[in-house]
Amino acid sequence: MAEDYKRYIYTLDVDTNKRVDHVEFNLKADNFLGDVNVTDLQLQAGSQVSVPVPNTSEILNKVSFTIDENDFLNTVTNPVKEGVQPKVYENITNRFFNIMGRGSDVIALPNVVNEDYTQELVTSALDLSLTAKDDYDLLRISTAYGTLVPDRKYDSYDYPTLEEHPLNYKYTREFYFGAGKAGEEIKLTASEFTASLNGAEKPLQQGTITLNGNTFKDVRQRFMMTPYGTFRIRLEFYREVTEIVTWTDEYGDNEQEITYLKDNGVGFYGYAEFNQFKGGAKY
Repeated sequence: MAEDYKRYIYTLDVDTNKRVDHVEFNLKADNFLGDVNVTDLQLQAGSQVSVPVPNTSEILNKVSFTIDENDFLNTVTNPVKEGVQPKVYENITNRFFNIMGRGSDVIALPNVVNEDYTQELVTSALDLSLTAKDDYDLLRISTAYGTLVPDRKYDSYDYPTLEEHPLNYKYTREFYFGAGKAGEEIKLTASEFTASLNGAEKPLQQGTITLNGNTFKDVRQRFMMTPYGTFRIRLEFYREVTEIVTWTDEYGDNEQEITYLKDNGVGFYGYAEFNQFKGGAKY
């Protein structure tokens, strides 16, 4: 029974200068009778723990219906092609895709109209409203689809340990907010094509933004839209920190004090709304 399961949370200290090659998980149990079942293992960076999210199959029911092609015969001229007769398709089921966020809900959006599977729905606009619990120097909202662009933000020559820093990745859709204070409301509203910080409109231009006096190039100010399939939004709050980093190269061991943007666990809360426009795209 699901209510018999328990969730265990542990904190691990890791060497952030090393990359993970693989993870081995071993279960050890003693002094008990019965069976032990492990359903999920989640590794998560930061100081905020995501709540459990139910499996889609546990909360969604399949939608089945019948498509009778004869229903459409009066909508067009010469509807029946020679050799091809209308059919009745029974017990058709729709596939629903889930969108999972950092919270307790799973939201499902259908990719077609239930009454007629031939009518696709357009991409849904995602409206986000967030409030940071701590001050921050940069917020990036992005999709999960992107690629590493060497030296985009941190040049590997000057910052060898930051060669694969998250900000060196560029995503198909990403939007940046500059420094903000705790308690300020952040809005990224795709359905209205607006962005604001604490009520002040944010510029939507592409190109560059200024971060603590430094220019960040190759910025894509694009709104979040939900395509077909599983969709994940990444929220990254950064603070500027000064730390001593170490690395080893062909010249030996090195140590340097550097200042850079680090995702060090800024808390936040908020909500997301989806606006789906049936029958045509708004943008």
